[in-house]
Amino acid sequence: MLSIPTLWTITKKRRMKIRITNKLFFDNLPSASGIESFNDKLYVIGDDSPFLYILDFDFNILEKIELFKSKDFESGRIPKKIKVDLESITKLKIDNENYLLTVGSGSNKNREKGYLYNLSNSEIKEISLKTIFDLIKVDDLENKVINIEGLASNDKNIYFFDRESNAIFTFEINNFILHLQEQVSLSKPRVKNFNLTGISGIRAGFSGSDIFDNKLFFTASVEDTPDAISDGQVFGSFIGYIDFNDVGEMKIKEYSQIKENENDYLGKVEAITIYKKMTESKFIGFLTTDDDLGGSELLEVEIEI
Repeated sequence: MLSIPTLWTITKKRRMKIRITNKLFFDNLPSASGIESFNDKLYVIGDDSPFLYILDFDFNILEKIELFKSKDFESGRIPKKIKVDLESITKLKIDNENYLLTVGSGSNKNREKGYLYNLSNSEIKEISLKTIFDLIKVDDLENKVINIEGLASNDKNIYFFDRESNAIFTFEINNFILHLQEQVSLSKPRVKNFNLTGISGIRAGFSGSDIFDNKLFFTASVEDTPDAISDGQVFGSFIGYIDFNDVGEMKIKEYSQIKENENDYLGKVEAITIYKKMTESKFIGFLTTDDDLGGSELLEVEIEI
């Protein structure tokens, strides 16, 4: 049985500084939900789109890769009831080749699949996530509902961020990759739950993640919604990180609300990728947002920790 560790509440002094340095709104990139950087390009997915969008760092769309066929995208958005709901993306190295793994949220049966995209030859493989999601649900969630919104990996582990329970599920990376190749069964994940500070009495929930400089960066957003599928009013978003250099149990090092010109940034941040390290304490990253109306905003940010 998976045990639920004690909840960690973020009460420490917030030192992290976040500055938005560039942003651009898109009406032709619907509901951006995941972002990854590789070789000076950005790779973006939308939760009601069948495409993987490739952009440069000036936010120009260079190419669209069709991950799957969908006649329901004719209106510009796949309807909520039937969409795959791709929410997360991360880099994976498999047999010395670089891939992007995109995954659905798992919040219903339509959303239990993902796609592997080979960055060398553009080959695409659909994969079932049912076994993975069943392991996440089996012992941790009383109502068996999940909403995977963040995904990050390194050479040791792959981390699934569940917005519904604010838990991080950790799978050993080699076992996970062999499972994707249908060679071995998948071992149960380790699980750690967090209690994130929210806004106006509304909880924050994990929305995206990335690993850079041995740090597990994440985003969280505050949305007044009754369940894992419905949309609601957005009150703001946060960035935080977990430092793998810290000895002992996984814990959040810093966590801070995103501001714009001293005011709260009210967009619903869905994902983060860190591009480079400027100094020992300053990083450049990119964020995606979703306005729940089919539009998206991409942000470039400086993060000082």
